[in-house]
Amino acid sequence: MKRSTTGFTIVELLIVIVVIGILAAITIVAYNGIQDRARASSVSSALTQAAKKLAVYQVDNPDLYPADKAALDAIGVQDTATVSYQYTRTSSTPNTYCLTATTGTTSYKLSNTSAIPTAGACPGHGAGGLAAITNMIPNPSVESNTSSWNTIGTAVLVQSTDFAYSGTKSMKVTPGTTTYTGVGFTIPGTVGTQYTYSAYVYSPTSQTINFAADGLGVNTAATVGPSWQRFTLTGTKASGSGLFVRATAANAPIFYVDAVMYTEGPTTYTYADGNSSNWVWNGTTNNSTSTGSPL
Repeated sequence: MKRSTTGFTIVELLIVIVVIGILAAITIVAYNGIQDRARASSVSSALTQAAKKLAVYQVDNPDLYPADKAALDAIGVQDTATVSYQYTRTSSTPNTYCLTATTGTTSYKLSNTSAIPTAGACPGHGAGGLAAITNMIPNPSVESNTSSWNTIGTAVLVQSTDFAYSGTKSMKVTPGTTTYTGVGFTIPGTVGTQYTYSAYVYSPTSQTINFAADGLGVNTAATVGPSWQRFTLTGTKASGSGLFVRATAANAPIFYVDAVMYTEGPTTYTYADGNSSNWVWNGTTNNSTSTGSPL
């Protein structure tokens, strides 16, 4: 007697695999959605409770809110294993505040004028699990004046509206009668710490530009033509020597410098300053360091 056996065909197996894949994708999407809603609920609840404590503090201390994060901790608004806070208070009277809470990659914010938690972060705070960064160059885009920009050699520096990468102005550099004349900056930061220095350079006429960070022990050179070109260097601060953008020839053609950035760590970030979205000036507008979320 013959015994026949049957099995799945290749087509049937493929159909089963496809169906399993679709169900798995649906499950993952649904799970991620549940996680996102749970994180949003967690930070919203934390912010609501924090706002109540801040309101009580303000009643006990008319026109005042806690001065800083340490003072915020003291009234019971503290980081937990799941929620971290960032806090900013103005020093004017009456005070204002803005508070950001983050769980994982979810950030929500509220303030004394907007007590309903909303997605995002306060200006100057990190968002979505990314820490805030600081552009340590004061006056990085020459919008108000030429403070913090130092003449190197016999170059002539003039604030100009001829060309601009960021804002409406840039620094016009007329090189001098010797080599390596241009513009420089005092190098901030801590010896032994790694930093990244960048700037945009424009030259109407093709020429070689030297971009150097002597204090970081690194430099480079490249031909710059009639377009904005970004130079970037990363190194570890070893001395107080400066940051430079220089012509390599005597009586070289005019060039322009704009959007200078100096940040801690090896990452090259999209240029930002206090005029950028979700960034703040840490002092005088256009004449101080600035802080915000990486763009």
